[in-house]
Amino acid sequence: MVDLKKCNFGLFKRPTQTGEYNKVKKEFWWSKFCMVKSVVESGNVDQFVRFLKWGLDIRWYTWDSQSFLNFVVSRKQENVARFLLQNWVAAADLAQPANLGKNAQSLASRVVFLKKEWVIAQFIDRNSESSSAGDGTPDSLRLRQVFAALSVEAVFELCLEFSEGAVTRLLMSGMPCTSRHPYTGETLVHAAVRRRDCALLRWMLSRVSATQPSLAFEIDSNRQTALQCALRSTGPHRDAKVELLLEWATIARHRGIDFHGDETLVIAARYGDTRAVRKLIELGCDASYTSPDRDTALHSVIRYMSAQCGQLEAFDQGCEIIELLVRHGARWNAPGTAGQLPWETLTELCWDLNDQVCEFLEERPIHEASPTPPVHGER
Repeated sequence: MVDLKKCNFGLFKRPTQTGEYNKVKKEFWWSKFCMVKSVVESGNVDQFVRFLKWGLDIRWYTWDSQSFLNFVVSRKQENVARFLLQNWVAAADLAQPANLGKNAQSLASRVVFLKKEWVIAQFIDRNSESSSAGDGTPDSLRLRQVFAALSVEAVFELCLEFSEGAVTRLLMSGMPCTSRHPYTGETLVHAAVRRRDCALLRWMLSRVSATQPSLAFEIDSNRQTALQCALRSTGPHRDAKVELLLEWATIARHRGIDFHGDETLVIAARYGDTRAVRKLIELGCDASYTSPDRDTALHSVIRYMSAQCGQLEAFDQGCEIIELLVRHGARWNAPGTAGQLPWETLTELCWDLNDQVCEFLEERPIHEASPTPPVHGER
């Protein structure tokens, strides 16, 4: 036991300390650490408590320069980790670097990427109980310490993967909704769109409505709003997310907020979303708008019909969108990518729909100043 105390069970006070020892001393330290390692991996809490009573310092580092706490929470057997989180780990410990390196993550960030939600959840529950017991430290202060230890990347991972309850609890405690991903430029609203549910998006929109309503329509590094990302998505609750964000587009328009509606209309047409196209037109979006990549909504819906060629439902949706667009100012003679007119795009991409669309146009009283599209073969 004396040897164990002397070398703190094979742990190091500084992560760089291992470089100061020769091979023999490292092997000695490693042999002592193996005792603790086997106890942690077996989940023997009683024996681990004995180590704590003998003086084990859980805030030191292992022989491979990772924090001991990181080592514990990374194990598949979680008994010891749960015991420590329940009884020993403080909020400040979550800010401890998990390993050695310039870009070392904090322990809090590490557990997020390990997808160990229970670590954050248990810490929240523990501190809620402590606050209720009247220990004098506000619950919100502890939680602010938690999210202060999270990297921006970890915040986004948390919003994507953790339960709505865990995310909202941290956001309600003061975690800012204005974070942006350093690489993608996404906001937390974008992250909420990419989740497998719709509940967090609804909660987040209601939270930013009073103070930062424009956040719902900020663009990422690809110049995509959350609504545009929702239109492009194929995941669960896609339609519910689109509908919810369209409601917020209405609010944005009334408040004079730019919701990038013209670009969104082009994307909605590209994915054959009739309800979104109709709503965006009602909100005053320009049906003749040409996007930066030289596409119009008319070009986009033709590409949708081409991609879904042979599917009657998609054809009907495309025809309905064409009718909506042309009635509200879309022009058949507006050049798109490579200078192509919408009808030329249809002719090249989907020959077998050409006659059907002509028949559709002849049956409906659609009037515009530009020439009627030629029937295939009459160029």
